Amino acid sequence: MNGPYQLSGDSITYVGNAHFSPMELRDCLSDVVDDRCTSIERNREYWDRLIRIDSQLNSSLHRFFVEKLGACLVDLPLLTRSISSPGALGDKPAIVSDVRPFVIQYFRHTEPLFLSQSSQLYLEAYILMTSANKVYTVGKSFRNEDSDFRHLTEFRHAECEVFGDLSHILDVQEKMVRFLIHELIAKCEPDVRFFLSEQDIASLDLPSGSFTTMTFDEAFTQLYKATKNSKYDPRSASVLNFDAKAEILLTHLVGDGKPLFVTHYPTQEVAFYHAVSPSDPSRVINADLLFPNYGEVIGSGQRVFSRGDYEHKRDMFRLCPDDYDWYGTVRESSKHKEPHSGFGMGIERFMAAVLKLPSLIHATAFPRVHWAIRP
Repeated sequence: MNGPYQLSGDSITYVGNAHFSPMELRDCLSDVVDDRCTSIERNREYWDRLIRIDSQLNSSLHRFFVEKLGACLVDLPLLTRSISSPGALGDKPAIVSDVRPFVIQYFRHTEPLFLSQSSQLYLEAYILMTSANKVYTVGKSFRNEDSDFRHLTEFRHAECEVFGDLSHILDVQEKMVRFLIHELIAKCEPDVRFFLSEQDIASLDLPSGSFTTMTFDEAFTQLYKATKNSKYDPRSASVLNFDAKAEILLTHLVGDGKPLFVTHYPTQEVAFYHAVSPSDPSRVINADLLFPNYGEVIGSGQRVFSRGDYEHKRDMFRLCPDDYDWYGTVRESSKHKEPHSGFGMGIERFMAAVLKLPSLIHATAFPRVHWAIRP
């Protein structure tokens, strides 16, 4: 694979697709929006082909989960008190990766509800409390953060929870990605060729076992070795310094054109639900899947196992017991004795990475961005 972005000095430049001009990507999307307006809105063929690819991708997702994985589809609430980034509710976020939720005043309740940031917590309850040991959902998630070329405030989220450790869930993700790409090329070849060259399509052939894996600390060692930049010093590796630029650079340094799993992030800098590594409590058992020259598309991890594990994280991240102790209770009540793991994939990100689009606003007809409330 050869993703749509390159680093030019300290800037990210889009160079991916013949339908769009090369452009520098900044936090402000003004150039991207202008380009979208001039290049796409008058191009009906673009949208006709994109919607067919999008439809096939959705069909293939369900087919993979049901036919290949044997998972049950579940429907889950969009309004919740138990968001996946609860540390963002205070004046000072508990962890650097927390994202603010959207607040909903629900009838006359004194406590507000929040729009779902992820269905993961509910998916975990399903497999712990029922006989459905593999579950998934495909729906909307909402993040109260500024939009940029890799973020929308409302996006489509394919999420899955299964029994098994981290290595098992990484294998599931690899099989899913290869299946989705194969289905798109096999069933939407003319439409895919509208976006990609022969060389691009050939690079999407990902043999089994071809995905690379390295730890978070190994990633920073690679980045520091290549740049000598102090922010990549592995002795102080932090999620704060592992941004889009670092992800793109890392995939370039690996250099094999294959997706890359980065595992074992710092315990105190990522979400509470990741299991702590027994061999190194400063790291958790999780992973992000980075696409070459694009960055993160899927986040995953092995979940906290027991009520005691949950309570340790609850106290560490100052979670509200009234809102989250049910999460510990389902572990206490569960008869399952094996670990469980899961992942979430941003569908627009997958589309943008595979089709080499400039940003997520090019991957959906009606992108929800922070500066607009109308189409």
